[in-house]
Amino acid sequence: MTEWSFAGADFDGFRSSLCQLEEAKARYDQFFDKMGEPKRFFRLFGVTKMLGQGANQNAIVVANAPAKLRWYFMQPVSHRYFTRAFRTSAPLIVTELKPMQ
Repeated sequence: MTEWSFAGADFDGFRSSLCQLEEAKARYDQFFDKMGEPKRFFRLFGVTKMLGQGANQNAIVVANAPAKLRWYFMQPVSHRYFTRAFRTSAPLIVTELKPMQ
């Protein structure tokens, strides 16, 4: 993916054929416990930052229809956690589990 700056925010890419902004997250499962909850330090620093990034990107997509936004996660625990979190904080984000091949 090539970095993409749009409306004052950075994205990991843009798929012009879909008018889709994209964000990719890799190797975040190490920051979650066995129950799928973020470990304390990640909850305080990482989760807050990622939810803020998602909310900001979501607002940009709202203001720039017909743009779409998709976040790709390489690992299942972080994918599951942020999929749930974005339902209320950034509902236009579509998440996809996309392991490295």
